[in-house]
Amino acid sequence: NISEGYHYVKLAVSLLDRVGTRENAGEVIFVCTQVRLYVEPLQATLEYHHQGYAAAMASGDSNLAAANLFAFNASKFFAG
Repeated sequence: NISEGYHYVKLAVSLLDRVGTRENAGEVIFVCTQVRLYVEPLQATLEYHHQGYAAAMASGDSNLAAANLFAFNASKFFAG
């Protein structure tokens, strides 16, 4: 169910902000953005992928940073 998944996305992002640890922020943002694509417009998700890239680079996870960057560029391409 997409609406329940979107509810969990909001919960995960709010917990990420509350806890303050940014160790897994790139992964959380990446997965959450994939769910947000079903609810929010594609153009609105561009900033989330950029945030995920920045968070993954800050934590030193280059693989996830590349995944966020790829998803950002692909979304930007399809958004026009």
